[in-house]
Amino acid sequence: MNSVFIIFLLSITVVNSHRFKRAPCDSTYEAWTEWTTCDKDCGFCGTQTRTRICTPVSGCTEVSCTGDASESQPCSTTDDVCLYPSPSCCPHTYQKKADISTRRFYCGLE
Repeated sequence: MNSVFIIFLLSITVVNSHRFKRAPCDSTYEAWTEWTTCDKDCGFCGTQTRTRICTPVSGCTEVSCTGDASESQPCSTTDDVCLYPSPSCCPHTYQKKADISTRRFYCGLE
């Protein structure tokens, strides 16, 4: 008799615990923000980013969006060489070069 009663209580507990769990809801991203301004104005090493906010669907309490909430991309406004202590040019892609005719250093592809 006691074993039947214990099994009955366990089965009620399992059923009730599943009844009150909320299924995850899909949330949606709002539109991307505008790209930020380039964070460097020399050396071709700049980066700009944009973000978006994950908004829960009505009636949902958990936020769960698929995909990235931010992204970055390289940016550059000039080929000017950066001043010390920054690297002159973005490493592994550009190197410091000289233009003899204008007597100017610039960043160019390796």
